[in-house]
Amino acid sequence: TIDVDGSIVEENAGGTGESNNTTTLTQDSILAPYGDLVVTNIAAATYGRPGDTIPVSWRVVNQGAAPLTGSWTERVFLSSDNAVGGDIYLGDFRFTNQSLAVGAGVDRTGLNVTLPGNIVAGTYYLVVQVDLRDEVVETDETNNFSISTGTVAVPVTLTLSPGSSQISEGGSSVSLRLTRSSNIGQSLTVNLSGADPRLSFPSTVTIPAGFSSVDFTVNAAQDGVRQGDQDAQINARVLDAG
Repeated sequence: TIDVDGSIVEENAGGTGESNNTTTLTQDSILAPYGDLVVTNIAAATYGRPGDTIPVSWRVVNQGAAPLTGSWTERVFLSSDNAVGGDIYLGDFRFTNQSLAVGAGVDRTGLNVTLPGNIVAGTYYLVVQVDLRDEVVETDETNNFSISTGTVAVPVTLTLSPGSSQISEGGSSVSLRLTRSSNIGQSLTVNLSGADPRLSFPSTVTIPAGFSSVDFTVNAAQDGVRQGDQDAQINARVLDAG
């Protein structure tokens, strides 16, 4: 539009001197094609204890409409549910000078992650995020997370403390504490066993719901045999997680 305020007197033979000051231009804009990174085929060990190092693998595919090149970081999490968010960080992996044609993919193999030493017992999914810092321009930046279909089982870990203690035959006793790694929302019944007949202790103990540990007492009977110090072991095994 020109002469917006009509300050110039205009005339023409058609009488449109003041009405032809505006014109319209229509221009179509087409989005340039880009690549699009997604994660598939996530796999991991099916079992791992707290602190274990386990193998993991996945595949990164360019499902976009154009070849894709660049460098980026891929991050691995553990999820207690089949959803992204609020997950346990396991590690980052940096990949440089990557080049993927349309429809092409690359397998990530020979990689390992370490489960946290304080992880709660349960069943977990593996979550992988590609292009962590949005270093690559993609047609869709919202599909960079993927969740495994398989799961990693983390068993209950039981700890007796103190790890070792001395007790004398004939009436003395020692108090031990049994601590669990499982969810404290449920009670946990544990079987106690040992091969030394001089030791007496309960055959089972139950860690109540809402508690992570329970104490119990070990007694040593007098067997009338003069001996030096002897080693004795107490074993703890989960009977019931409900």
